[in-house]
Amino acid sequence: MTSALAMDGEVHFMDSPEYAGDKTLHLNITLIICTTIVVGLRLYARAFMAKALGLDDLLAFLAFGLVSALSAMDIRLVQFGSGAHIEYVPKPLLTIWFESLTTQTLIYFVGTGVMRLSIVAFLPRLSQDRTYLILVYITGFFVVAQTAGCFFYRLTECSPIADIWKPPFLPGLNCVPPEAENTMMVANQVIGLILVLALMGLPIVMGCLHEDVFLPTSLPGYLSVQRGAFCNCYRLYPPRNVEDTTFPRRSYLQHVGYRRLDRSGRTYWALGCLISRIATSRSNCLL
Repeated sequence: MTSALAMDGEVHFMDSPEYAGDKTLHLNITLIICTTIVVGLRLYARAFMAKALGLDDLLAFLAFGLVSALSAMDIRLVQFGSGAHIEYVPKPLLTIWFESLTTQTLIYFVGTGVMRLSIVAFLPRLSQDRTYLILVYITGFFVVAQTAGCFFYRLTECSPIADIWKPPFLPGLNCVPPEAENTMMVANQVIGLILVLALMGLPIVMGCLHEDVFLPTSLPGYLSVQRGAFCNCYRLYPPRNVEDTTFPRRSYLQHVGYRRLDRSGRTYWALGCLISRIATSRSNCLL
């Protein structure tokens, strides 16, 4: 079945085989509700109970806004083909879908970077040891460098730049091949995993070398970094879905409705935000 048949009304994409748009819708609504509650409780505890708002809270709030924006865009794109096999989606709808996909990818890079920087901003609360702080800030520098590098690579993949918002099936586009973009996304995931593992390992190494440098309340907050690393590890596993970008993957989490987008498990990032915010909000009341 082709897109032309779908446009002629023979098969509407919402009635197509294996359609999962409703699951995409429900997942993203749940993510928005849960992250709003968790981040709201965190900020309330830090502002009114501990009276200790910090830069990490601001960055966590910005990450919350970005992940909520991505979920809102996913909800909007259900009406433009998300959850259906791409051959059932009319090309006029795919044009809108791919425009939003580009914007979402750029937001994803920024949001992931902000989430990691919120961990960087949190770690100095665990210790003021000079060597430890230097290593934390060096890791933060690499987080910024990776985020900026991937963001501007994606932004300049086509010449002129405005063409990155055009669907790839349009003729005459002067863009990097999809394989190069996929390689960049895999490199982004691997480097991101290394950075999160570094953020996770710094307190462990310093704690082993200098048992007296960490605050007694540091362990609960450190759980936020562990959960972030777990989510980064897990999202490296699922296979990529380049040919059928509007349809979810075929493993456990794809059946909760998230379309793969051929990009990098953004659902895992959202879940990582949610889980890490829960752990951090508990510990930050003590710090």
